[in-house]
Amino acid sequence: MNELIKINYDETNDKASVSGRELHEALGIETPYHKWFTRMCEYGFAEGEDFNSDKNVRVQKEGNRDVAREVIDHQLTIPMAKELCMLQRNDKGKLFRQYFIKVEEQWNTPEAVMARALKFADRKILSLEGTIEQQKETINVLTNENKLLSSETLEWADRKLINAIVRRYAGGACDGDFKLAWTRFKKELLYKHEINLNSRITKHLNETGKKTPPKTLDMLSDIEVPDALRTAVSLCREGNVNISDLLNKTNTDV
Repeated sequence: MNELIKINYDETNDKASVSGRELHEALGIETPYHKWFTRMCEYGFAEGEDFNSDKNVRVQKEGNRDVAREVIDHQLTIPMAKELCMLQRNDKGKLFRQYFIKVEEQWNTPEAVMARALKFADRKILSLEGTIEQQKETINVLTNENKLLSSETLEWADRKLINAIVRRYAGGACDGDFKLAWTRFKKELLYKHEINLNSRITKHLNETGKKTPPKTLDMLSDIEVPDALRTAVSLCREGNVNISDLLNKTNTDV
C-alpha cells in the first residue's frame, strides 16, 4: 500500500496516529491550520480521546530569513482523521479516508496484531514487569479476539453479545458511563462500516409517530450484526478492556 501520509506509531499505548498539520496540508485546505482545527473540534472531538496536542519547532520564512518557531500540532487518532476527511466533502477527502480505512484494515490483520502482541510481551519480559504466564495470557486474548475480527462468518454472533460487550466497555473504559460507551460504539460503526444507527432511529420515530426510541441494536439488519460485533470488540481492544470470557462463553455455548 502506497503511503499517502506518514502514520505515527506510539509503542507505549499501541496506538497509530497522524499529524494534524500534515493532514491539513495534504488535503490542500486554504484556511490557516489553527482556525481550521478549532472549527473541526466543534464536531465533538475531545483532547485525550481523539487527539493529543504536540509542540514542534518549524522553520518558517520571514522575508529573506529562516526563523525557527514553536508551533502547535496535534496527533490525531485514525478514526478522527477519517472523520475529518469525510467532513471536507471533496475528492481529496474521499481519497485519504479510503487510505485510512486500509491502514486500519492492515493494522488489524492477524500478522500485525500478533507482531505487536509479541513486541509488547518482549518489552514486559525485558523490564521484568509481570510474569511469563501473564504475557502468554495477553497474547492468547489478543489472538482469540483477532480470530473473531478476521473471520468471514460469525454464525454465533447476536445482538445480546454486542450489548454485553458494549456494557463491559462502559465499565472498563468509560467509568461506567453507558451513554458515552454507546455514543463511541455508534460513532465507530458509522465511520468503519457506514452504518448510521442514529439516523435509523430518527427515521423509525418519524415513520411510526412513537416517542419512545427503539432499542439501538434492533436497528441493525441480520447481515450487519457481524460488523457490529467486530466494531464492539475493536473498541474494547483499543480501551484495554478484557472480554475474552464473554467471547469464549458465547462461542462455546453455540
